[in-house]
Amino acid sequence: LFAIINEAPAGIDGLPDRWTLVARDAFNGKLLWKRPIAQWGWNQWGDHSYGNGRWNHPTHIARRLVAVGDRVFVTLGFNAPLSALDAATGRTVTVYDGTEFTDEILYDDGTLVLSVNTAAQGPGRINAKPPVEKEIVVLDAATGEVRWRTGDFVGIASKADAIERVTHQEMVLGEDKLFCLEEGAVVALDRETGKPAWRFQRPARTGEQPVTYGSYYFANLCSMVYHERMLLFMEPDPKLSRQPWNAPAQSTLFGIATDTGEVLWQRKCGMWGHYNQGDIFFIDDLAWVHDGQVFQMLGLDPRTGDVERTLSTKEALDQG
Repeated sequence: LFAIINEAPAGIDGLPDRWTLVARDAFNGKLLWKRPIAQWGWNQWGDHSYGNGRWNHPTHIARRLVAVGDRVFVTLGFNAPLSALDAATGRTVTVYDGTEFTDEILYDDGTLVLSVNTAAQGPGRINAKPPVEKEIVVLDAATGEVRWRTGDFVGIASKADAIERVTHQEMVLGEDKLFCLEEGAVVALDRETGKPAWRFQRPARTGEQPVTYGSYYFANLCSMVYHERMLLFMEPDPKLSRQPWNAPAQSTLFGIATDTGEVLWQRKCGMWGHYNQGDIFFIDDLAWVHDGQVFQMLGLDPRTGDVERTLSTKEALDQG
């Protein structure tokens, strides 16, 4: 098991942070190795405006760490290039050229797909300074050879505070396409060439205001999951920003045919709670989402959006 953690004493403001990449035995938790990460944490991506920054982080930061077989792919710094480590020892095997400022990592069958910023990212509000533009870079994991790269992306901002300029693309891989998010659209690229395939225009975020507690843009807490030439895209209702933090969290789920970008169906569903991305789980060819009205999960046919099964969560959540 691999994790990036802060080894400074927990819950105490004012102490220096001590970020570390840690590897543990998945069976018994025994420490195997650790690597210090010097330039990481709230001092890199935020400021001290909320709880000394210690509870404020980019929503996509977990996309910086991928473990596959005997390799760990990670950025050993907030604005660092991509490194490949030996999973057994933590030793650096490769630092990939041309990957400085890597922001998201995907891996599939020997191929790395990266979202790479064109300059260093840092804290700030978008209305004061535009966010850093991004490229998508696809390369061979073994050799580092770049197969293609394409740019001029901006991504989306999920936070509305000092982290607003730390945008992300929320990339998803399909069989023959790569999908990412922009403020106004879901973008599909040809997986082999990087050429644009189609764009799905996202619903207008009319009247959205960032919620005060936590400073989130609700409509950008999106989720995307690919399954057998269908892309399920979930977007929270922007009106959530005007509701209490414990109000029902409603979303719209779109079923998009990945060959054409056509929306085949859409339906209302729910989120587990505020300040989180909505859940979409695929089990036995059904897409499972929260109902949003009653305490149950819905098992949907991904091609039609029809409800095939339901599962009550009332007892599990002690909502009697």
